Amino acid sequence: MIALKYFAIINKKADIIHQLNALAHMSLGLGHQLSDESSHFHDYIDGSGGIHPNISMYPFIIYSSKNSNQIKRIKAELIALECRHTNFLHTMLEGGHEEQVKQTREIDSENLEYIGLCGRSNDESVLALLKKLSLYR
Repeated sequence: MIALKYFAIINKKADIIHQLNALAHMSLGLGHQLSDESSHFHDYIDGSGGIHPNISMYPFIIYSSKNSNQIKRIKAELIALECRHTNFLHTMLEGGHEEQVKQTREIDSENLEYIGLCGRSNDESVLALLKKLSLYR
């Protein structure tokens, strides 16, 4: 069996602050989706007894995408493979929550710009899909 992996795909064309914001929101969103499942988080204890809580035992790999369309295509494949995921859109950058929800609702799917996508899988098909991407650098 292939080891479980968390992954994020970040649109390299987006501003670095928007990339970091997207990664934070997506990680929280994926964590919420998986909160009822055993995700194997552990507290690390250092030599002085300090606790470093809730670190996953599984890798979290960050990939880069060439553009929004590449993320959009991967999202469609993840849906077909029934892979749990979340994503972050350009409409989630400005204004408060209500304004962001309104902006997203007003734009057709094909016109949404993806900043990132985040997921978790040990499915060979999903991991093969991710191998087509470059690691984030």
